[in-house]
Amino acid sequence: MTPLDFPSLRASVRNVERFDLTIAAIAKGVEDGAIRNTVLIEAKFDLGRALEQAWNRLVDKTFMQPGAQHDKPTMDFYFDVSVGNLHEVHAAAKKVLATKLKVPMVEAAKALILEALPLAQAVSSLKDKVVKGRAPSPQTVPVNPNKLVMSCGCCLRPIAVLGGTPRGHMALHGYRRPGTGWQTASCPGARFMPLETSIDGQAYLLNALKAEINMTKAALNAAPDLKSLNEIVRGPLGTKSLRAITPDMPEWKSHYRRHVGKLESDLASFTREFRDCKDRITKWRPLTDAAKEVLIERHGCIPQHLLDPVTGPGIDAYTEQCPEDQERSAERSGQ
Repeated sequence: MTPLDFPSLRASVRNVERFDLTIAAIAKGVEDGAIRNTVLIEAKFDLGRALEQAWNRLVDKTFMQPGAQHDKPTMDFYFDVSVGNLHEVHAAAKKVLATKLKVPMVEAAKALILEALPLAQAVSSLKDKVVKGRAPSPQTVPVNPNKLVMSCGCCLRPIAVLGGTPRGHMALHGYRRPGTGWQTASCPGARFMPLETSIDGQAYLLNALKAEINMTKAALNAAPDLKSLNEIVRGPLGTKSLRAITPDMPEWKSHYRRHVGKLESDLASFTREFRDCKDRITKWRPLTDAAKEVLIERHGCIPQHLLDPVTGPGIDAYTEQCPEDQERSAERSGQ
């Protein structure tokens, strides 16, 4: 059993490293025939949370958004198999294997539940193999004094650089997403060199924020035409059901205001972060040898706008080419 056996769960969690460690702990417990009680309790909580997040991402947000229409058999199936923790997976698996429904929502729920089933079975098998008490604390590992830490090109946090050179990519780490406040499993800054070396991470983030702004504006523009809003209702013992709120219901106004208010709040956050990101790109300058080397390799020289004072032309000049680079581009295009 490895974390890669559970791709949907792993892709849904906010802390991939913690998820991987949890799977490793369960696998070790099964192999050893014993597991610490504290480890099992924490693992059940973490895996239940991972399952809930995966269900929300793959089923609720994909098929149960406001305005979604499903027939009664599909809705009955949804309520019957909704899972929020591992112990619900056993019963849900029997139901998804028995259903004859073939609609996309059912297929998505079925795939997720069957993916989680071996994990639920492994956790259940450990119930009578619990060892009480905590394991002895491991010996503290000294910090590597030679580790190179620089600024992530997306989230700006101090992060270790792979390979220990300024031109390496950032180590994998999480990222607190603007507008929502929650942390994603992996910051896109891991794809890029440090901010001190390249502005690529901020350029990527600027485009991502622009897309978020456009999608949020589209959702706001579509809000007046909404015919229903779906509400997830939690019942006793963690059960969940979906309740449709329509304009003829007394609670419609409050739900609609809350829906629009969240979109407006998200739009304000995305817009503020977009302005900050744009400002950082405008003011970025190659202050390190590594940054200058990267620019010269890409353009044949350091573009003039990056040599100008910070009050220079700014973001619109980011893609400006120096004369030598323009000549090479012209040659490639046959001009």
